[in-house]
Amino acid sequence: MSIKLRLLLYFGLLSAAGAVVFVIFWFYGIPQTGIEGIQASEYRRAMVTVEAMNDKERDAYEQWFVNRRRELFLFGKSELFSTFGKEDVPRQLQRRVSLERQLNLIKESNAGAYKYLYLFDPNNEKLIASTNPNWQAPPASHQALLQESRQPGLNEFVYILNEENTSSVVIANQVLATDVDGNPSGEISAILVASVGLHAPLKGEDQILLQTLGNSGAIMLVDESKKILASSSAKDIDSDAQFLAQKIEIGSEGSKILKVPDGREFQMAFRHLHLGAANSLSIMTIRSSDEALASIRANFLRMVILGIFIFFLAMSLVLFASNRIATTEKQIRELNANLEERVEQRTRELEETNIDLHETLLNLQKTKADLVQSEKLASLGSLVAGVAHELNTPIGNALLVASTAQEETKTFVQNNQQTVSRKQFEKYVQSMQSGMRMLVINLERSAELITNFKQLAIDQTSDQRRQFQLIAIVDEVLTSLKPSFKKLPFTIEVDIPADLILNSFPGPLSRIFINCFNNAVLHGFDGRESGTITVSAKKIDAETIEILFADDGVGMSDHVMRHVFDPFFTTKLGQGGNGLGMHIAYNTVTSLLGGQIELKSSEQAGCCFRMILPIAAPLTSTESNQ
Repeated sequence: MSIKLRLLLYFGLLSAAGAVVFVIFWFYGIPQTGIEGIQASEYRRAMVTVEAMNDKERDAYEQWFVNRRRELFLFGKSELFSTFGKEDVPRQLQRRVSLERQLNLIKESNAGAYKYLYLFDPNNEKLIASTNPNWQAPPASHQALLQESRQPGLNEFVYILNEENTSSVVIANQVLATDVDGNPSGEISAILVASVGLHAPLKGEDQILLQTLGNSGAIMLVDESKKILASSSAKDIDSDAQFLAQKIEIGSEGSKILKVPDGREFQMAFRHLHLGAANSLSIMTIRSSDEALASIRANFLRMVILGIFIFFLAMSLVLFASNRIATTEKQIRELNANLEERVEQRTRELEETNIDLHETLLNLQKTKADLVQSEKLASLGSLVAGVAHELNTPIGNALLVASTAQEETKTFVQNNQQTVSRKQFEKYVQSMQSGMRMLVINLERSAELITNFKQLAIDQTSDQRRQFQLIAIVDEVLTSLKPSFKKLPFTIEVDIPADLILNSFPGPLSRIFINCFNNAVLHGFDGRESGTITVSAKKIDAETIEILFADDGVGMSDHVMRHVFDPFFTTKLGQGGNGLGMHIAYNTVTSLLGGQIELKSSEQAGCCFRMILPIAAPLTSTESNQ
């Protein structure tokens, strides 16, 4: 039997055993893992949810009612009643308008909390102010509570009334008169009556109930006769809720699991409500057990679907693995059959590859040497351009002076062949002296430039050590590059002390400066219409100097900074760059000049090359042998 068939057989047996174990544990497992244990656990969890929801709503309802009582009590103690009943008729009318406005403000600021509010004068049996403008007198159903609210010694009364086919809680507060010092006199000046809607705290609970108790969940208020007064459910109160309400125990707390007449099972929790003097209300929370346990069936279905998905996924992985194993096994057998032949073939291929790599390495080394030489010749080309440009002015001036002297001499000879006056002779001599001075000055300038350029050319084409001023090398480089930079809108600033003298190699150092200047123009100011290049140097100590070459151009990204000193790396491939300039500069600084070079840059913030060089360069191998 092949490996593929064995794997499929083992996996099939393992899957069948897993399915059997799952079914056994689900239906007949131990209490904690079987369906009976899961169902009992879900029963407990659902009942805890119902009880927690009932406790939460009971506390919220009681706190809401306490806030209403406090609000009415504070209103009865306000300054509006400090001189109530002791004013003249116009002021009393004005005071009543203010009281009515305050009552409407209380009702509007607690939307849905109050049905109505009014002030009743027990002395003349009249209505003082009301939120219902159509009332001329208190409702007839309030006669008994208004009579009872006049009892001295009790400031607050709470009643449960059935009004207009709805139940509500009515709160009556005594407003006591005060003496001239503001102390209560014991007389009742008014009775503040407010009707509080029982449905108000339960409004807006549909979404919370749906998330916590499901569609069958509801929270209800039950009175002492076990009649449902209010419900949080938007649906009508059905017979099942009425049946369950009959099973609560008024004045106590508890939880029950009951079946309604049609056989459905409900979970119920009830708590006693403490609403001041109205202590005959209970809050009840119900939920269908079938809905609570529906998650078990959903979980079972999800587990079955997940098991099937895992089975097919595992089967796919097994088939894939078995095919790979079979293919690998076949390849291994074929490899073993012709291993020796493949080894010989690979050996020949490696030898040929090594030969190709060796030839490629030689070609690269030759190419690199040619490019380095071309870099030197490019620098020499810049030198020649500088020589031509700088010598053009003094030689042109000298030629102009010589030709002018020649013409004046010819004119002088033609005009004075017979006799020469003293005035003409002195004028001719004065003109020749002036011309000769100008001719000597321009020829001396030319000779000086030729000497400087000769020294720079010698430095550029050789790596000979000599003692030199650093500022002189920078000036010579700038002079040679002036034709290239003349039409560019860039500024070059040099800050190098004249007494900074090095014993080093001026040629390689000048090539480094040329590469830095060319890179700044070609890369640093790409797309810029202006910019500044700064070259500065200073002594760090008696043996070391620091050279900074900085520009305020476009800068470099992190990727370019990591590779700027690599050979053949350029961002201007095919546009005049060969990627060797900064590589040669790095090798020259770190090897021949015995120093260090580092770069600091960021995008759109320019860049700065920092070179640390010894004042006396280290000896080369040739100098050491000599």
